[in-house]
Parts: sequence; C-alpha cells; structure tokens
Amino acid sequence: MSLKRFIGITVIAFAIFSVAYGLHDKTDVENNIAVARTEAETDTETVTVYFFFGNGECPTCDAIRDKTKRFLEGPLPETARGMDFRMKEINVEQPGNEEYILKYELVSTSVVLAFTPSDSEQIWRNLDRVWELADDEAAFISYLENEISSFAEEVQGS
Repeated sequence: MSLKRFIGITVIAFAIFSVAYGLHDKTDVENNIAVARTEAETDTETVTVYFFFGNGECPTCDAIRDKTKRFLEGPLPETARGMDFRMKEINVEQPGNEEYILKYELVSTSVVLAFTPSDSEQIWRNLDRVWELADDEAAFISYLENEISSFAEEVQGS
C-alpha cells in the first residue's frame, strides 16, 4: 500500500469519525433540550386552541382567526395565567381531519378549547358564538375572555 493511499484512507476515516461524533453530540444536546422542555411543560397546563376552517375563501373566518390570535398574544384573564395556550389551525376539509367534525361537533368555522390531562378524558369546549360575534370586536374579545377564564377554572379543577 502506498503512502499516498494510506494517508487518503486515514483522512477519510477521520472525516467519517468526526461527522459521526458531531452527530452524536448534537443528538445528546437535542435530547437534553427535549427533556428540559418536557419538564418545563409539566409545570404548566397546555390548552390547545383549535381554529377549524374549510377550503373556501371566507373573510369572516379570517376575522375569527385573526381576533383569536391577537387575543392569545395579549394578556390572558387572571384565571388563565400560568397556563400555556397554543393555537393550532386545522382545515377540516383536508384528508385525515374529518375526525374533528364529529369529535368537536363542528358545524362551521369554529374555535375549540381542548385540554387533555394525563390521567383522564379530554376536556373541551366549542366556542360556538365566535361566528355570531365576529363583526363586533369588543363583544368577541369579551366572549373569548369569559370562555377562556371559565375553561381555565374547569381545567384547574380537574
């Protein structure tokens, strides 16, 4: 074996070892972050705020989504402080999402609050008046505030 070939194989082996070691270190860091994130999440209760919509263009649906997002980005009601509210948008007309229609009793664009404690059934509430209040920002915000506050009390009592 020539010296040139030996050096080439050694360099390639070193490169492969370095990449493998780097990936291993990165995985450990990601695992540590995931563990820390999981531990942090157990300290707060996470409520999913679903926004369900369909394929059609709908200015009222857009208003409902936008007002809900803005509300969640602002200060939450006192009873909901310390809880984590995460908005998730779901198009119920996409394949695989039909289950939500029956599960949450959806009849149109909706906002649903959902919480699943680790040891019991899911608690959820369909905020069915969002459509009715979509054109009245003050009433819409007041409705969200009251519903989220009431839902937070229910979750904390479960």
